[in-house]
Amino acid sequence: MIIGIDGRELSGQKSAGKAVYVREVLPRLFARGRQDKFVLYVDKDVPSDLPANVRVVVCRVPGFLWHFFIALRINLLREIDLYFAPTSAIVPTLLVGTKSVFVVMDLVAFLFKEKHTTATATLERIFVPLGVKRAQKILAISENTKRDLCRLFPLESSRVEVTLLAARDIFSKQAGLNDKLSVAVRYKLPKRFLLFVGTIEPRKNIQRILEAFKALDDPSLKLVLAGAKGWFYKEVFDFIEREDLGGRVLWLGYVKDADLPALYALSGALVWPSLYEGFGLPILEAMSAGTPVVTSRVSSMPEVAGAAAVLVDPRNTEDIMRGIKKALRSRGLFVKKGKKQAARFDWDKTAQKTWQAIKGAGVL
Repeated sequence: MIIGIDGRELSGQKSAGKAVYVREVLPRLFARGRQDKFVLYVDKDVPSDLPANVRVVVCRVPGFLWHFFIALRINLLREIDLYFAPTSAIVPTLLVGTKSVFVVMDLVAFLFKEKHTTATATLERIFVPLGVKRAQKILAISENTKRDLCRLFPLESSRVEVTLLAARDIFSKQAGLNDKLSVAVRYKLPKRFLLFVGTIEPRKNIQRILEAFKALDDPSLKLVLAGAKGWFYKEVFDFIEREDLGGRVLWLGYVKDADLPALYALSGALVWPSLYEGFGLPILEAMSAGTPVVTSRVSSMPEVAGAAAVLVDPRNTEDIMRGIKKALRSRGLFVKKGKKQAARFDWDKTAQKTWQAIKGAGVL
């Protein structure tokens, strides 16, 4: 079988969920498909150390148009038997006579449209339903996402396979003293701090984190925000200025992967009461690194965290505050539970289920 894959996330230094997924799963698919051939469709150069059965097609067309050029190429050349889309449903909806499998990372555009950029939400609301209708198999990254899919769209649950994510190996390796000192000095980290990791956007519920942090009334405790500015980020920084929290809240911007394990390990707890997640990778990253986690009891987060985190109502500031206190008070217990919980998730299992779904779809 010849399998085409959207491999755009293989290039660059992104550490968001989609990029992590692609970089962990694709090499494992190549290893499992030694008897098959792959065509990797990208928009810029990718690492050259790919297996011999992987051919790279570079289409340097920007943004949205890239999908149409790739779909046109596939329809004209008939060079693949099946297209695997790990990040977008657009190409699968445009294919004629070529089977497809695509991954649904989340359904923000349908459940939290007001907390997404208008352009992105509009595109997803157009193409995801079409992709769901036309794809031979749909992969959801959590049981919660599968439930949402089956609730929102008329499809049989048997067409949706759950392929859970996992923390990368870099987080389970204990950060050394030198790594911690280097990260602490480079980012000018305070001695005691709570941590948030993720894009600064409304869905991440950062304003309530700030409100809960302020209510703690612990002058020696700081809050560190690690993540790039996303959409509607201004309200977060306006709140910090309005509440005079500038001296107690440190924004690091984007933090590269190599520094994240030490950053997690240095923090008192990861505070992550998101309003909605397709999965929630930072939960497992923090647990693997030995950091207590405070997260939401809604969406996919209880599924990921299990009983190893402090679960809170993300819309209740007081509950978030109580959760933080509990995590700090029982740090040792949650570190132990967290490491055990994170070890339950494995990228090899994810890749195996993904490969089975692809091969199964290829014979439908």
